[in-house]
Amino acid sequence: MSKYQRPVFVNQLMSNHSVKTVSKFIAYKTWNDSSLWFAEVVDDGNAFFHWHQGKKEEGHKDTIINYISADGKPWQATIKDYVFFHSPKGDTSRGHSDTIITYISGDNAAYEGSFAEWYDE
Repeated sequence: MSKYQRPVFVNQLMSNHSVKTVSKFIAYKTWNDSSLWFAEVVDDGNAFFHWHQGKKEEGHKDTIINYISADGKPWQATIKDYVFFHSPKGDTSRGHSDTIITYISGDNAAYEGSFAEWYDE
């Protein structure tokens, strides 16, 4: 059984922790394409579905996302059971696991994303 039945990202603005959003995806900048990318987590927290420039119909499932971290450096993430494995520019020998992802969004601000379960009223 999956850890989450209806997962969402809780995205916290790192410069002001009182600013948070909740969404099914993150909007992030990547180091190998100038477009803004979006990513959802699929397959019970074991893969990503990502797309660029808001064109979800052109998206695809993948095992990795390339993103710019909150400190402006190029990183790559994989995911297993809702736990990220982050590695600098894909160098897995220098990687680490974490339940959060820090990234630069389309507004050029740094965010921290983590997972939560969505409940209806």
